[in-house]
Amino acid sequence: QLKRGDQITAGLASANMDPAANPRPEELDLARKPNRHVAFGTGIHFCLGHQLARLEAKCALQALYTRWPRLALAVAPEAIHWLRRPGMRSIISLPVMPSGNAAVSAAHSAADTSHRAEVATS
Repeated sequence: QLKRGDQITAGLASANMDPAANPRPEELDLARKPNRHVAFGTGIHFCLGHQLARLEAKCALQALYTRWPRLALAVAPEAIHWLRRPGMRSIISLPVMPSGNAAVSAAHSAADTSHRAEVATS
């Protein structure tokens, strides 16, 4: 039980994965409404640069997929290696193929259709 004055650490990676707050939390959706993502803080601690960060992400992803519209994972999603630290989760490397990967896509679709190629944002 928490007592007054106890220090806590908020796990943003898990907080943003709550399916009760975000349907399909594993998918990157920059236009999600409502967007209850907590990484930019709340109240007086809300990040003033949040709109710029979202715009930069949107522009970068649009440029990436304009240049390589068939961009796909070069490995099965299960083969992606994650770096996990308290309060942070990131991908160590993300092998992709600009022309798509029919072999990985077909094998993965046959095994499990619940995963999608995604871009990590946290």
